[in-house]
Amino acid sequence: MPPKGAEPSDPAQVVETPEETDSDTAELDIAALPQDAAGLVAAKASNKWKMTHITHTHRSYTGAIIFKYHTYAEFQYNGSKVLKWGQRYDDFTDEDPVAAVKVNPKRLLDTKSRTPANSGTSSMKREAELCVFKYGCYATLHPWAQVKVYGSGKTAIGGSGV
Repeated sequence: MPPKGAEPSDPAQVVETPEETDSDTAELDIAALPQDAAGLVAAKASNKWKMTHITHTHRSYTGAIIFKYHTYAEFQYNGSKVLKWGQRYDDFTDEDPVAAVKVNPKRLLDTKSRTPANSGTSSMKREAELCVFKYGCYATLHPWAQVKVYGSGKTAIGGSGV
């Protein structure tokens, strides 16, 4: 479950991308099984929910953690297809006592692929400024995260804290 301060994705601002056809190579081809085995496997395959959590950590030149960008994407799958997306969130945690992180309230990117499909992709991107009280802001960053999910429940992540 996402933390209390995480901001849910606004359905009115989400861009839906076309259905994806990539599949996990480890998926079981139920149609190729003998009839009695296919029925047994299909009966055991149930719809499951899974929540992904990606964290990108931004560090200073000295190695101190300035902030962490968290993204969450919940999806339902059945062993062969991604059935639908659930809640999607993102959140910043400000870790540095010297540098303040000012986060743009509007996401620069908020996309999810159309479901049901063999696979799906959820992406989010924000703009964050790093500021020091007496001197003002000294950097603008664009952290983003992307998760690719498969009907088998497997996931692959990408993104950057910069």
